[in-house]
Amino acid sequence: MTIRRARPGDARELTALAHAAKRHWRYPARWIRRWRSDLTVTAAFVARHPVYCALRDGEVLGFYALSRARDAGELELEHMWVRPDLVRAGVGRALFAHLVRRMRTLRATRLRIVSDPNAEGFYRRMGAVRVGAAPSLPRGRRLPVLVFRPEGHGLRRGRGYGRGEGGPMIRKLSSGQYRLYSKKRNPKTGRRRNLGTFKSRAAAQKHERAVQYFKRGG
Repeated sequence: MTIRRARPGDARELTALAHAAKRHWRYPARWIRRWRSDLTVTAAFVARHPVYCALRDGEVLGFYALSRARDAGELELEHMWVRPDLVRAGVGRALFAHLVRRMRTLRATRLRIVSDPNAEGFYRRMGAVRVGAAPSLPRGRRLPVLVFRPEGHGLRRGRGYGRGEGGPMIRKLSSGQYRLYSKKRNPKTGRRRNLGTFKSRAAAQKHERAVQYFKRGG
């Protein structure tokens, strides 16, 4: 699988994929018709915005699109769609990882996501935090609004702590040092708390074990 910048000539295929992915969640046809403009990707949009598609053997497997938000350093996720038969096959995760790299290249510090309710779990697994809800159609429908910050992406747990134990997380910095972060994010800022920077992973893990020891009350 490769990921490349989309071309204006891809617009029709991307639109068809977006419609197919939306129908996969079994929405009524009349709702899909209402959302037609939101699901349509035009050649002009592709030319003006960062749009990237995943391909295998020349076939589009999925794509994402970004736009600049009002706040400096913030991007908006306009599209993120995966072919229905490839859901949970790693395509979405690969696209999101590519998106994070693009954010860093663009020096973006925050990504705003207005998600379909069926996709919220995916974005939360990627590290996004829900911050509210936005109105949608039909009237009365609300969509989850999430925020993702690339600084915490790709963090790895220290050894010896399984899933769900609330342990801190370790990240290797470009300097070669290791930084320890809290697992939980601040619900207001979406950021993890910096628990310290260490010369080696072993030192970070030692501090992590101490944090766990005191959490358990000694």
